[in-house]
Amino acid sequence: NEQLSQSMAMEIPTGQEEEAVYGDAGDGSQRQIDLDIKELKDERDTLKRRVDMERSAVAHALGKSQGDARSFRYDEWDYLNRTYLRAWCRVFEQPLGTDGEDDIAPLKAVIRAYQNTVQRQLEQIRPTGLERIRRVQDGDELDLNAVIEARQDIRAGQSADERVYSRKERVQRDVSAIFLVDLSASTDDPIHPPEPRDWSNYEEDESDTRAGWYASFDEIEEEPEEPGRKIIDLEREAMVVMAAALEALGDSYGIYGFSGYSKDNVELFIAKEPDDAFSHTTLKSIAAMAPKGSTRMGPAIRHATQKLMNTGSAMKVLMVISDGFPQDCDYGPVRGNHDYGVEDTAKALQESQQKGIETFCMTVDKSGHDYLKRMCPDERYMIIEEMEDLPSQLTKVYAALTGK
Repeated sequence: NEQLSQSMAMEIPTGQEEEAVYGDAGDGSQRQIDLDIKELKDERDTLKRRVDMERSAVAHALGKSQGDARSFRYDEWDYLNRTYLRAWCRVFEQPLGTDGEDDIAPLKAVIRAYQNTVQRQLEQIRPTGLERIRRVQDGDELDLNAVIEARQDIRAGQSADERVYSRKERVQRDVSAIFLVDLSASTDDPIHPPEPRDWSNYEEDESDTRAGWYASFDEIEEEPEEPGRKIIDLEREAMVVMAAALEALGDSYGIYGFSGYSKDNVELFIAKEPDDAFSHTTLKSIAAMAPKGSTRMGPAIRHATQKLMNTGSAMKVLMVISDGFPQDCDYGPVRGNHDYGVEDTAKALQESQQKGIETFCMTVDKSGHDYLKRMCPDERYMIIEEMEDLPSQLTKVYAALTGK
């Protein structure tokens, strides 16, 4: 009997075994026969989707090898527990490729198209005169107040300050700016989404029902649509306009794209460092900007802040250009909780302002009021209603920020 039982057990085909479950009874009893089969299938499909999602998340989190890319650790603000998560995020810094076949002719055309508008806007903040510097040892005039104080010191038997002259010096701007450009996957979306097809006049009687309702669609000749302009195209254009403008103005500036996936793989792509000259390479780097992954803004802002602090400039400006709210697969304990990313980004912007940096956020997301008013200190943000206005509006905001 024992041998017969073993033989029968071996003959049961795989997948037809009775599935043991541990329910409320806790005794390993088998499932009830009357359990809804559809419910079991739905359960199985849901579990499979979850497994696939987790596998995808792990693959993205591991990402491609970063090679020799430099990495930096930054804290993250956990607003739920009102504390910083120390060294929680890793930012990888890497240059944008410039050896591809990216066409820079359209970007040159954009510079020519916006040149006159940009020049008019920046004339408001361009240094236009000389400033008299007082209390210097060598100059073209005596500084009367300094002379009086020097005579008083001599009468009192003290050493007089020899800096009793004044001279005129040309006013110099001492500004460094960094532009952070959102390279999330959603920037691949078209600026003007295609209109849905209108089937209201479709006559079902005209279709060959024997071949199936969908068969009649094959007879419709559709004209191939030209690829429309995308959000990423507009971001590239905005950056070349700013680059050309700031070259004429003489301000120091850096341009970076940011994206990545997960807290351990935040990517910052270098298009131009503040000390780099504007060149053919700069144009190719901007042209190489492309949609990537997610939008973890907090660590990107903290890294840009550190770069600005290293410049030592008297005025520092940080501008973030995005198409939506901050989000990532693990931006908070619960996936899909947008509040966590907004709060961390708000904290990062607040940290920048506390260090004397002028911050500003621009978005083409028309629902941006919902989160930007919480995220940006002193309402330092703008929502671009007409996305074609982004380049000119960016220049106008920059002039307002630095023309004090």
